[in-house]
Amino acid sequence: MNKTIHKLDKNLINQIAAGEVVERPASVVKELIENALDAKSTSISLHLENAGMNLIKVVDNGVGLNIEDFPLLLEKHATSKIKNIQDLESTLSLGFRGEALASISAVSKFIFKSKALNADIAHSIDQNGEIQICSLNQGTQVEVKDLFYNLPARREYLKTPSTEYSQIVKILSGYFLAHPQVAFQVTHNNKVVFNLAQSDFKQRVQDVLGSDFANKTLAVYYQGQNLTLNGFISKPEFCVGKKPEQFLLVNDRPLKADVFSVAVRNAFGSLIFPNQKPQFILNIQVQAKDIDMNIHPRKLEARFKYQSILFATILKAVRTALSKADLKKLVELKRPSLSSFLDSPHNTATSSDSGLPCSSSQASNPSLDSSIHPAHQSFVARDRLTSATPLKQSTQAFSHDQTQAFPTN
Repeated sequence: MNKTIHKLDKNLINQIAAGEVVERPASVVKELIENALDAKSTSISLHLENAGMNLIKVVDNGVGLNIEDFPLLLEKHATSKIKNIQDLESTLSLGFRGEALASISAVSKFIFKSKALNADIAHSIDQNGEIQICSLNQGTQVEVKDLFYNLPARREYLKTPSTEYSQIVKILSGYFLAHPQVAFQVTHNNKVVFNLAQSDFKQRVQDVLGSDFANKTLAVYYQGQNLTLNGFISKPEFCVGKKPEQFLLVNDRPLKADVFSVAVRNAFGSLIFPNQKPQFILNIQVQAKDIDMNIHPRKLEARFKYQSILFATILKAVRTALSKADLKKLVELKRPSLSSFLDSPHNTATSSDSGLPCSSSQASNPSLDSSIHPAHQSFVARDRLTSATPLKQSTQAFSHDQTQAFPTN
């Protein structure tokens, strides 16, 4: 009787795994940038051709790898980040699953070069596992050419170069913001598109999103025993209806902001219209044991041990920032000049027509020729915050003790 169950070929296994890890060029960029950051790099350069479909090359000045590590480099689930379940529960490294390089090398023309700190020579390995001596400065260089060249059906699913490039920029922006201490340079089709020097968080926000964005935001800050939150939220008048800039950074890792964007939106209350969305950058630091990153193959989502408390903390921090800010908005109403009023066909209106008395003394009042004083035109958004949606009332379900710190047990 013939056997119907057999073990899959190693390369086929990696190609199947690549379907989860490598969705598009942006996925490759994400994995390689994470590896460079985990290698303690202070400078990372990224070179792209045709939105990464033809070439993705990442060069860093990190610690590099010794020749002893090369034989396992392309093996699935081989990693330097963890050794046991305790490491998994406490790791703060960006990569730890050991799937990225094996998956990427299975769907591209791949070459990895590295020279460890204090090593005499560098070595390279290609997608076939062939190891050679090469020339390289201290650090690592990874080249990924012709992504999905051996899986034409997958390559056909890629979007236009402009769409794929925009996805790469979206991914990169999160890492730029999460790691201001690292210098980044990005070139696309031999044109420099980002050149970011080492800086602090506030300066990096301005460098990535522009000074105009930075000037339209309010600082948010919260310090607890096991939780720190800092960042920026847009002022109410700069909230948008479509495609807001929203970044959630947790332990220096960009994550989807879906759940906690609701907390930020709720904090604004009636300060903005129902169809408007706040723009924000929230940088959160929690203990590694309070977050589970191992729930998504590409680590785009996380499970928080105390998610409801974190939700309440974000809401409270944003409301505190709004309540302390000067949100006065001045609106100047321009009145027509006296001459234009007299020339208007409606100048014969009487008190019975309009419901308002019309006297000659009012018509000759020179104040009609000037704008009303802004002091009489303004409305204070802060008044709306405290009267329409009181801070105390909106957060009464969450006591001060609840949001003071994450539980320690």
